[in-house]
Amino acid sequence: MLNYVMDQIPDVDFFDCRVSTADINAIQALENAGFRFVGKEVYMARSLVQSPVPKEYGQTDCIPCPYELQTEVLELTKKTHFHNRYMYDPEVRHQDAVNVYRKYLADLGFKKEFRTMIMRNGQKLLGFIFYKYNNVLSQIVGNKYASLDFIAVNPEAQNSGVGEALNKAALFDLVRSSATHVVVRTFGSNYPAIRICQKVGFKITSSDLHFHLWVRPRAQAKHRLQFIVFTGNRPSLASTKFII
Repeated sequence: MLNYVMDQIPDVDFFDCRVSTADINAIQALENAGFRFVGKEVYMARSLVQSPVPKEYGQTDCIPCPYELQTEVLELTKKTHFHNRYMYDPEVRHQDAVNVYRKYLADLGFKKEFRTMIMRNGQKLLGFIFYKYNNVLSQIVGNKYASLDFIAVNPEAQNSGVGEALNKAALFDLVRSSATHVVVRTFGSNYPAIRICQKVGFKITSSDLHFHLWVRPRAQAKHRLQFIVFTGNRPSLASTKFII
């Protein structure tokens, strides 16, 4: 079935596949087809009903991101987000991996459905978090779900409580939007992010493995990396086509 699907998409240069860590048969099928393991993602969840958010979560120094600071927020992604699957793909140059994430965030983070909190010290941006109330998922499962999607802390401000404060501020804001459950997805090697999420009440619920396949000879990833990033129903050009 895997080979059939791949044969039906002849103009694709790159495949990105996500599979449950418990699905050994699927993992072996991917490896037999030439896919390379590039990392694990963990999923975490927090109930805002069973474990209400303390009032102190609304007393951080975090503020909604003003329009004029959006460029500065995106610039911070160049210094962070080392824990993503493209960083662990030997076919992708480091700078290309950074650019992919930056373009992905630029195309996604400041859309209408997303919210952004930032933390500053004077004129210095310490960190930001993207999050949203997920209307589609809420309608499907019957609860009011939200997600914390991306967080970045300035390397100069790490281990100072910035990440924890941003998570708290986002959770407090989501409570005011009547969210009942919040989910997080992060790379399995991103131990600082996992630790912070656990400190504010998140628990690991599942994990997935990521596999990449560069189709030869069409893809020449080391020389040129072009991506179509899927952000909802409409693909947008971020810089060889790939399937997520």
